[in-house]
Amino acid sequence: DSTIINEQRLRRFKNVIAYILGGLIHVSASRKPFNHYLGETLQATFEDGTQLFIERVKHYKPTESFLFVNEDLGFKLHGTIEALGK
Repeated sequence: DSTIINEQRLRRFKNVIAYILGGLIHVSASRKPFNHYLGETLQATFEDGTQLFIERVKHYKPTESFLFVNEDLGFKLHGTIEALGK
């Protein structure tokens, strides 16, 4: 029984992460397009209390670092996104 419960928790965790990351492109791309200014930031708070912080950290090959935080729900998600063009 504990194996099944752990598998369900892991699947739920993966779905939550996929949902958050899937929505990230809409937040950073359509709400406020980043210009090529190093240090430009975006801060947002969602209805459930989740806070989002994004900052341009690299000029060439535009790179943003992000942080999602919701202490009430008990998660903190951070990472870096680098735009690659062809």
